Amino acid sequence: MGLESLRSHVISMATVDPTLLHELRNFAASIVLSKLHDHVEDVDMIAPMGNPPQPELLYNTKLSVQFARVPKGHTRQPPDEPVMETCSKCSGVVPSDDTPVGGRFRCPTCSVVFTRKNAYEVGSGRSSIGRNPHQLKIFDFCEEMEKLVEGYEDRSGGQERYTHITLVIYHGRCFCASCALETIGIHHGTKRCASWLGAHRDNGGSSNSQVERSITRTLSVGATRILSMEMLSRGNDGMNWLSVPGTTVDFELKDGSEFVLDTRDEVEMDRVGRSGTTVNGAWFHGMVSEVEDEGISCGFVARDVRAVRDVRLDTDVVILEGRSYAHASKYEHALNTWKTRGAPVYKAKTGALLEEAVKKWQVRSSRATKKRGV
Repeated sequence: MGLESLRSHVISMATVDPTLLHELRNFAASIVLSKLHDHVEDVDMIAPMGNPPQPELLYNTKLSVQFARVPKGHTRQPPDEPVMETCSKCSGVVPSDDTPVGGRFRCPTCSVVFTRKNAYEVGSGRSSIGRNPHQLKIFDFCEEMEKLVEGYEDRSGGQERYTHITLVIYHGRCFCASCALETIGIHHGTKRCASWLGAHRDNGGSSNSQVERSITRTLSVGATRILSMEMLSRGNDGMNWLSVPGTTVDFELKDGSEFVLDTRDEVEMDRVGRSGTTVNGAWFHGMVSEVEDEGISCGFVARDVRAVRDVRLDTDVVILEGRSYAHASKYEHALNTWKTRGAPVYKAKTGALLEEAVKKWQVRSSRATKKRGV
């Protein structure tokens, strides 16, 4: 049996219906305008790797919005009768583990209604990303997302399953919040102006929300971004990962392309290295190259996520299971400072640029519509 080679690949034009692509592109544009302009004061606060809480835009990581698939037969209507005695909002007690995804329950004490949803970045990502848990929201799939994953599943002949989509948003250096806010004394120091993604594995053997090794499909819209994959192997200390020379592969994720990440690539095992040599390694991926200066690039990342969280039906906010969380006062201070001082300045300085970036998407959609004769 031969050594494992790289399975992940990119499809230059996704096997997605042009009308559906057009609708998803417009959906992503609406989220971008909401997150970066209309409601930028509500942007998430994060405290990554022990850093103090600050807006995602200041940390220059990707923005992301989570969407969970609603099982067929379930609705967002609250149950007629309470199905639990206590709730995590009141007492820290959560529903039983066998409560199904999509199941709903009402607290008889506070009358708050919750529903159970698949959730991502609630495993190892909780410590590495460190988002304010009071801001973590999981929305329901829109109709277009359901059509997208149904198409993936049908074309796989039932071999693939998808329960979750993360809409990721990468921005160019012209949208750097720190640069926009220098006039009020906010500086990012050595951090980069454009968003980027460090080399990592989605499922690298630690606790991870995806759990099962499976295919992850990313449909890209907007500006082009470059995703890089590289094989790494453990150093002599058995802890640090070292690059294997000559193994870097760059994938161009342009508007309408589909990147297929096979998480079997992330397994540490004997693989083909440079010049056919054998290396015990695993493939890592990241986005080191920045998006064009005035560009916004998005991806609909579809996964089979098994982790679940209980979410308030009225706000889509994940409940905290009755636990306090570290640095709560620091998060609140950072959030208030951003809302009162940072967000208004950022909105004023980047609004025109953002409208121009999204206008390019709309022109592309208009051209696609004309080609279809609609």
